[in-house]
Amino acid sequence: SNFDFIGSHETTFYELDGDWYHEIAMNAIKRGGKRGEFLRANKERAVVHKFRQFRYIRFLNKRARKRLNSKFFRIQPYPKSEHSGQ
Repeated sequence: SNFDFIGSHETTFYELDGDWYHEIAMNAIKRGGKRGEFLRANKERAVVHKFRQFRYIRFLNKRARKRLNSKFFRIQPYPKSEHSGQ
């Protein structure tokens, strides 16, 4: 594969009236826009979901890989699927 795995984190998403919202829409009051306003006004009806988000990087210039900021990112083995073998 041309992509390298550099980590993952758990993120909260909200489902409201068939639409999905990233957690930033709940928190970014100035940048959330109309969708964010709607979500915040109806947060008690929103269904909370937590998903694992994966981060990948693809180097267009292969020499740039050496300049990856290893304080924040490190190339790791691809994660194994939680549902493998089923």
